[in-house]
Amino acid sequence: MTSLSDQTSSNANRVLDSDTGKHSIFTRLPYLIPLIAFPLFYASRASYLITVIQLRSTSSPPSYTSIDDAWARWMRA
Repeated sequence: MTSLSDQTSSNANRVLDSDTGKHSIFTRLPYLIPLIAFPLFYASRASYLITVIQLRSTSSPPSYTSIDDAWARWMRA
């Protein structure tokens, strides 16, 4: 009868032996998709935020001095 540590080490060796032959791209695809998708997502969000900040800093919205002036501009448009 084998001890528990012998069984554990033989199971670990069996897992390592069976894993060495599986180096296909399809077995690693679930791990590669987040590694590729998350940086692309955050890069696109960062470029979007940079564009919004640049547009907001370059173009200033029209400033209305009073409600009546804003109403008059809206009625003329």
